[in-house]
Amino acid sequence: SDVYKRQLSSYAFIILLIHFLQRRKIPVLPCLQQLIPPNRKRNIVEGFDCSYYDDLANLPWKRENTESLADLLIGFFKYYAYEFNYENNVVTIRTTDTITKEDKHWTEEDLYKPNVHVDFTIEDPFEVSYNLAKGVDQKTLRIIRSEFSRAYRLCATMQTFGTICLQPFDETYF
Repeated sequence: SDVYKRQLSSYAFIILLIHFLQRRKIPVLPCLQQLIPPNRKRNIVEGFDCSYYDDLANLPWKRENTESLADLLIGFFKYYAYEFNYENNVVTIRTTDTITKEDKHWTEEDLYKPNVHVDFTIEDPFEVSYNLAKGVDQKTLRIIRSEFSRAYRLCATMQTFGTICLQPFDETYF
């Protein structure tokens, strides 16, 4: 499992991407949990509310964001390198409101368990008590942020995709 290797799963990266796209000044993606009509029956699975707006043919959403794919990619790297508040906040796609680690009781004091870290917190939208990044410790988070920073710098200076992918990892950051 990626969690025990102190890595993020592909699912966690998808949640990171959706979170970012929901939080643009003009959102690229809607928050499907926030679009559920109030009178709709909730879908509760093992105690978790797994409801979301699923009538995609009648989605009350209009795409107004005009950012290019390149701008979004650069913005993604910048957001997770410099803007996201890792110390206090949780990556979530259930709401566009900020959720803090304290709100979820995901602090060092709340979760002192071996091999469970709260340096990086990504909420599973269907099992909201599960942190998809629970295996990421401080050192691994520094590496992840360093790579987001490196990718941002290379993309922002218009390096070719081949250059970005071939540039060696800089361990002097640590």
